[in-house]
Amino acid sequence: MDSENHPTVPANSLAGRIRSAREAQRLSQADVARAVGIERQSVYAWERGTKQPTIDKLPALASALGVTVQWLLTGEGDDGLQTAAPPLTSRGKQGVRDLIRDIQRRILE
Repeated sequence: MDSENHPTVPANSLAGRIRSAREAQRLSQADVARAVGIERQSVYAWERGTKQPTIDKLPALASALGVTVQWLLTGEGDDGLQTAAPPLTSRGKQGVRDLIRDIQRRILE
């Protein structure tokens, strides 16, 4: 859909899941960027794995891609095709932060 060459990123990474979900929905990076309220270059960086979406962008990103936040972060759970991700509450945001820290800790072990 987008003409840029993407470096190979593991399909089981956050970057790989963002790209595969976007392509499954037949969306361009610009489509996702508009839905999330960011620049297209941010989506490109997320898909390359050089940057990660901030916690406040995850619900909109998941909604745009038709997947859950859990699936985006872990590859587990419902991969989707849901039409909207519910907004995160303060408690939910803390849970996502804890999940990210746990994932990072496991990677570094």
